[in-house]
Amino acid sequence: MIWIQGLLSFLVWVGYGFWQSRRPQPPLTFTRRMRREVRGLTAAALLLVAVALLFGALDAVYRFGGFRPQGLAPWAWGLVTVVGLAFIHLQTLSLALIVTLAKDSVTAGRTPASTTQNTGEDNEQTPP
Repeated sequence: MIWIQGLLSFLVWVGYGFWQSRRPQPPLTFTRRMRREVRGLTAAALLLVAVALLFGALDAVYRFGGFRPQGLAPWAWGLVTVVGLAFIHLQTLSLALIVTLAKDSVTAGRTPASTTQNTGEDNEQTPP
């Protein structure tokens, strides 16, 4: 029974991730006001919070008897599914913050081209 519950929760998580990936623009308008360093630290913190939340929920399910021989208790299954959704959401948000860091570094400034056009004036040699 636990395998069926796990598979159904997994399908919910994958469906949520698929839905998140198909959204036109992630709601990251608040990141435009954040400094680069803050975005990087926030992304790292979100990853750690997501992992802590997931393991905390699994620990709570274990401590309060949610694992049974016939499978997860209904409340435990619901908790694991909802916390799994929160885990995926936090990971998606963290990845989006990391992508904004990469975009900023690529588009932050204009750099001169690596080659320059030769106009003919550069080839003139001046006598020593």
